[in-house]
Amino acid sequence: MSSKEKQRRMFELVEQWKQSGETLKDFATFQGIALSGLQYWHKKYRDHRAPASVFIQMRSSGHTQLRLRYPNGVELMMPAGSPAALIAELIRLG
Repeated sequence: MSSKEKQRRMFELVEQWKQSGETLKDFATFQGIALSGLQYWHKKYRDHRAPASVFIQMRSSGHTQLRLRYPNGVELMMPAGSPAALIAELIRLG
């Protein structure tokens, strides 16, 4: 089986698991697959399905500040022209 065929097969299994409602462990056991192997393919599946970039182009609305609001309610304000790398790092900290 080629690597592309294996990837397709494993992605199909991940999709079946997602629709099954079972825990990953129970599904792996039922399919006769090592849990670690299914976890590996689940991560590959998520990475493959993830958008290439999580950033979108923004147009200025006249505001001079950018505000990040974290899930815990903390807000961070910075100049709207802040470097994208800095903004990405601050998002990861959240």
